[in-house]
Amino acid sequence: MNSFLDDCAADILRKYDNNDAVCVVFPNKRTMLHFRKSYARIKNEVSFSGHLYPIDKVFNQFLPSVKADDLTLLFKLYDAFRQVFAHEGMKNAGIAADFDAFYDSGRKILSDFNEIDNYLVDINQLCRNFADLSEIDAFYAPSMAQEVIEIIRQFWANFSQQRLSNEKARYLELWTGLPKVYQIFRQSLTEAHVCYTGMKNRAICDLIDQKGLDTKYATYIFVGFNVLNKCERKIFRYLYNAKKARFYWDADDYYISDKVQEAGLFMRRLIDEFPDELHGKRPPNLIVGNPKQVEYIGVPLEVGQAKCVHDIITQLSKLPDYNETRTAVVLGDEHLLFPVLNSLPACVERVNVTMGYPFVETPVYSFLLNCLQLRRNYRANRTGGDYYYNDVLAVINHPLVVNIPEFCSKQIEARIREERLIRVNADLIGSYGNLLSIIFCSQENEKQPADIIQTFLTILSELYFAKNPEPTETPKLENEFIFNAYTSLKSLYNNVLTLPQDISPDLVASIVKEHLVGIKVPFESDDDNGIQLTGMMETRNLDFDNVIMIGMNEGVFPKRSENNSFVTEGMRLAFDMPVVKYKDAVFGYFFYRLLQRAKNVKV
Repeated sequence: MNSFLDDCAADILRKYDNNDAVCVVFPNKRTMLHFRKSYARIKNEVSFSGHLYPIDKVFNQFLPSVKADDLTLLFKLYDAFRQVFAHEGMKNAGIAADFDAFYDSGRKILSDFNEIDNYLVDINQLCRNFADLSEIDAFYAPSMAQEVIEIIRQFWANFSQQRLSNEKARYLELWTGLPKVYQIFRQSLTEAHVCYTGMKNRAICDLIDQKGLDTKYATYIFVGFNVLNKCERKIFRYLYNAKKARFYWDADDYYISDKVQEAGLFMRRLIDEFPDELHGKRPPNLIVGNPKQVEYIGVPLEVGQAKCVHDIITQLSKLPDYNETRTAVVLGDEHLLFPVLNSLPACVERVNVTMGYPFVETPVYSFLLNCLQLRRNYRANRTGGDYYYNDVLAVINHPLVVNIPEFCSKQIEARIREERLIRVNADLIGSYGNLLSIIFCSQENEKQPADIIQTFLTILSELYFAKNPEPTETPKLENEFIFNAYTSLKSLYNNVLTLPQDISPDLVASIVKEHLVGIKVPFESDDDNGIQLTGMMETRNLDFDNVIMIGMNEGVFPKRSENNSFVTEGMRLAFDMPVVKYKDAVFGYFFYRLLQRAKNVKV
């Protein structure tokens, strides 16, 4: 059976071949790369004669702009927040007192502002203060349904003066002050000629209202999208009404026709609003219409699931039509990557890993975490500073470094125990070698936040060369982990250099840790050969004959959702912003679309 992208490529080739005025738009680069391969197979040519772009590149053509990094955005948001709340007697003055106190709340506000813009919410309506609940009907009635107004009324009923605790009073002050913060914040970004994603998308929508978009191509073909925010829908609608947009939806009648199926929550509306080029408003019936073998297997423990993959692939490999390239092992839990890799049977000739591995699962992360803990308990003194002995032992005995000769782990540990040291002088440990002198340095030399990050960059650089004294043609996996940590922290270092320097060392340490937690080691490839070992999100728009899904337990796939926002679920529902159940719908879609063209499915 042809894949979704094969069908799209064939239809686009038939309708738009050799048309330089056509732009094909994709939700991500991976889908774009696989479309290019489908096109090349069908036409026996290397590349598509039109133009292929991920959606962010197309939006940048409509409105060229520079996206600021998160730290820059947080500092500008902090300046705006202080202008509104840093006044004596205000209940949120404590948060506005310094950047450390503001940091966690600032991240929430920044995320909320991004969604407010992406979903075209009027923040003045969202955060309007009502002294009397009777005002709510008069204010919202002209534009909102009665059931939505009731949700808003319930929200404000929680803030009656009779039940206004200190916590609620602080939240109410923050809530009603957000429109002013939003206005000042966006103005400062405009003056600096930078933006965040939602701000840019909303600006494109404003252009539509004012004068329309300057479109570079006669036709925009959107392939493989499944959930759009309001800004994206408005832009798509503008192009569609101008007869400049065509759409290819990867959907199935099984979950589109059944209104109860959460997998079709977003796609039903999109297909109705923007008919599909291949199937109009009625997608094909692939899940039920195509014969397939589906088996659910109960396996105890995560390691058991990984070992089960061995047996399943061995069985599948004996089928007469088995194709390794058309086989995917999909991980609902990304932590299972290495257990699965270590469990693959000998019959597997090639493996193509196309997912990011969480850096927090690597030995490099735990080593750096030990270094952060070491620094946290540092104590300055007249002899150059000292460290707590348990922290010292955790660093020098870490599996990543314990076998490096320069670390002298046994000698240092023997001396600590022999002399019964509780606090270990930094110079004493540093005397054993260059790398140790960097890790156990005197922190008084770090005058600025960027100096702390520079110390970690130097540690990673020296660690790499200590573990690789001789050049090798076969790169070690640990080297990949070190390299990814270095490049990520280097980016953070460059960002911090441009920011105000009034950040405490503790906050810098927290930012470094948060940055490391967010790293995904990119085991990515556009190679089609071999078994595809991938995450659920990476399967978007791709089809396989044999699908093995593991780590699909409740609470693991999808992960438990948290509403880390100042906008309550009720108000989100009232103003048509994303709610927690939307995440389940997105993952439900990814699950069912994998079944559409598969022949053998093991869960």
